[in-house]
Amino acid sequence: MAFDQTALAEIKDLHQANELTLAEIGARYGTTASTISRLARTHEWPSRSELLGRSPRTFRSVTGLAKARLVRRLYDTMGMMLLQMEADMRSGKLTGPDYERTGKSLAAIVGSLGKATATEPDGDEKKKPKAADPAAPAADDAERLHREIIERFERIQRRRNAAAGSE
Repeated sequence: MAFDQTALAEIKDLHQANELTLAEIGARYGTTASTISRLARTHEWPSRSELLGRSPRTFRSVTGLAKARLVRRLYDTMGMMLLQMEADMRSGKLTGPDYERTGKSLAAIVGSLGKATATEPDGDEKKKPKAADPAAPAADDAERLHREIIERFERIQRRRNAAAGSE
């Protein structure tokens, strides 16, 4: 939706005043809160939280035990998905689109695992003595579980290819 300069200036003033919600501002101009938010980002208006003196949101990295739990949950999820694929294959309910969809889901989970198990180098790494990394067992476990998942997926693919060849 295109706004003229007058409307855009009014929207900016309402946005910066922080008295109305984005939905209320959008309703005044026949649009949605997400459109107002997009306008603010596009025109690089200061965020409403900055105007209130709040610090911007930051992402806390997952470390130690939380990382190990996350890795375990992701692998458990992949294990359940593979069990379902194997059961569907045995019953003959595994269709090509289902196989592709599950494969893409598994690939997304593997990507998440890569992010969860990646270690970020610390800027002061050279200054600090090497300490035991509490996430190291999680990374080792992740490697082993990753290999197991790949082997299971390859077995499913081989069985699927064999079944397709016998039809």
